Amino acid sequence: TTSSTGISNVQKTIILKDILKAAQERAYFLDAVYQSDAGIRENTKTVKLPLFTSNLSFTEFTTEATDRTWTEITNLSTKDFTYSLKKYGAIISKDVQKTTCVDVVKHAKEQLVYHVSQAIDSAIASALEGASSPAATLYGGDATSTSTLSSGDVLTTQLVSKGIRYLKANGWQSTPDAPFMLFIAPEQEQALRDDPQFSNAAEYGGREVVLNGEIGKYMGAKVVVSNNVPAHTDWGGGSLAGHSCLLVKSRVCAGLVWFERPTLQAEYDMNKAATKIYMDVAYSVQTLQENAIVVIKVSDA
Repeated sequence: TTSSTGISNVQKTIILKDILKAAQERAYFLDAVYQSDAGIRENTKTVKLPLFTSNLSFTEFTTEATDRTWTEITNLSTKDFTYSLKKYGAIISKDVQKTTCVDVVKHAKEQLVYHVSQAIDSAIASALEGASSPAATLYGGDATSTSTLSSGDVLTTQLVSKGIRYLKANGWQSTPDAPFMLFIAPEQEQALRDDPQFSNAAEYGGREVVLNGEIGKYMGAKVVVSNNVPAHTDWGGGSLAGHSCLLVKSRVCAGLVWFERPTLQAEYDMNKAATKIYMDVAYSVQTLQENAIVVIKVSDA
């Protein structure tokens, strides 16, 4: 038979060259942040981004022949972005390269690029969730904290509209160049799709620009599904799974400064008889206008 040892040892095996990839999550949070290149500057550790978080009031004075009331400009500050180098590496032995039908070096490079994109996306999500003074922190159901969340306190259109109200109360408006964006996990996508209010409202006109991962728009906020939305498993007293959905005014809620965009290099190490692949990237992520951030904490089911 073909399964006998004597036959199977001499049967030919063909390895196809195409590699069937595992599921790969896209990086979506980059669409929501202000990005800037620090540029090539010697001995630079920190970049300061000027911003102001409130508007001044000026005194109106109408009395004739008297001095006007002078207002000092005091509402400018800076946000510090500090250099931080992230180093990654992969190594592939010469033996593997000589005896494998697929391009393992190319595969390793693709995996490094994917890992770094996810690391950056997750860093942005964590910064938004960790805002010290967001416009609001909302909870599903009648909960007032993560410990009081319970099963069934899922994301609703009412929570979304409430969050949008907080953004607008701070003067923010959704605009074509910087729209409101709501980041949710797949668990929250099901909750929204089951809500007829969302299904009826998430319709587009013919000229609408659709972002990566976007499933619809509700009350002017583009809804984006991402697996990088911060997840938790210890809410509701210790065992409840949930997510921190993030509603933001894009481009102003947070910023990313590139000190060195991802660089990929490879070399052959004769001593080790192996190819080494290097990936370097240097960036800093910070929240900017925190009153342009609403955190919505909900259970998954």
